[in-house]
Amino acid sequence: MSADALLDPIRQHVAGLGFELVDLRRAGALQRPILQVRVDRPDSRPGQGITADDCAGISRSLERFLESKAMVGP
Repeated sequence: MSADALLDPIRQHVAGLGFELVDLRRAGALQRPILQVRVDRPDSRPGQGITADDCAGISRSLERFLESKAMVGP
């Protein structure tokens, strides 16, 4: 599935987690796709951005979401 086709579902999922999607890029091979997802807080201020724990949680949630919808993955 192309990055364009994934854009809206990922944007909605990320918004449901309380963040906003800033950028989405797809790379890698067809059998091993790589999605680069950049997010931010809708109300972010300097020094109050995304934490490493936020990134890990978003990544795990997106992985489950995309695999459950058979959008990417095995």
